[in-house]
Amino acid sequence: MDLAHLRAHPERLATYLFHQRIRETPVRGGSICQARRLTLEDGSSLFAKSRESAPAGFFEAEATGLRWLGEAPGGVAVPEVIAALPDLLALGWVEPGEPSLVAAERFGWELAQTHRAGADAFGAPWQGFIGSLPQDNTTAGAGWAEWFATRRLEPYLRMAADRGALGTVGECRARPAEFCLFNRRRQMRPVIDEPPAHRLRLGDRRIRRPALDRITAPIPIQKPVNPNAT
Repeated sequence: MDLAHLRAHPERLATYLFHQRIRETPVRGGSICQARRLTLEDGSSLFAKSRESAPAGFFEAEATGLRWLGEAPGGVAVPEVIAALPDLLALGWVEPGEPSLVAAERFGWELAQTHRAGADAFGAPWQGFIGSLPQDNTTAGAGWAEWFATRRLEPYLRMAADRGALGTVGECRARPAEFCLFNRRRQMRPVIDEPPAHRLRLGDRRIRRPALDRITAPIPIQKPVNPNAT
């Protein structure tokens, strides 16, 4: 079983793992998931992250976001999605390399191209996650501040208020959740609204410190948070 076979039949990955046809080595990373390096019979390696009882669409949302980022013309390279299963995501392995000024400059230019590729609107056609919590990516014609407040702040403020994390239960019941932390978002709109939607946005689509490849372009190893977050 080699990489070409797995690309053609990604649905078989779970079976191969169950029957120990693939060598598994625990590695760091994965956040709320378990991270492993998978070594195939042809010597190829994959990065896999898994989570038992993952919410429906959990890993597929991340895979869709990675593929979408990879479509940006001239943009920064992203890991290849090999398999996106209900409880597991397998990506192309990125070998660590020595950082250099040349690689850092190339990464900066290509990341700018990804950013400039733009998007049709704030949000995405698929729903995402932040941690294991659902994240609403519904697109809308509203400006950035309105969309971010509605889709990224208010749902979690309400959840935190309902759980008493923003004060006593009585205090939060006496005040709408949006006033516990984020008050009057309309006052922000003239200050921070921006007309275009971008493929990458700091604070909403995060990219961790890149791994610099000695041969190819640096690859950001954190999946996008908007439209997807896990």
